[in-house]
Amino acid sequence: MALYVMLYVFQSGGLIFTRRAFLFGVMDKAAHDKFYKSKAWQACRAAYMQNVGGLCERCLAKGLIVPAEIVHHKQYLDENTAKMPEIALNHDNLEALCFKCHNNEHFAAVKGGKRYKFEGGRIVF
Repeated sequence: MALYVMLYVFQSGGLIFTRRAFLFGVMDKAAHDKFYKSKAWQACRAAYMQNVGGLCERCLAKGLIVPAEIVHHKQYLDENTAKMPEIALNHDNLEALCFKCHNNEHFAAVKGGKRYKFEGGRIVF
């Protein structure tokens, strides 16, 4: 099993490329794709984004107006919780985030450094 996380890499404020990272232990790619491509998730995501005005909630709390790109699950999903609408589709468990805040959530500093680094064009954990 693996946690499936999108890592967005920026240069000069513009998106230059994306990387997908799998972190062991939470949800495999098939379960991830099944949930995030479902009509139920797509409808929930759209409704949540509309409810929060399409802005990054963490940036907004700092007084910054930044468009949200990702609807993040505060309680990370696994293969079981992805099947539980009271967790997976509950607006209280969601947060609209920009790419930067989403990356900070998943790749935050640990012990003075990052949980990942780039080596030879690859993400190393």
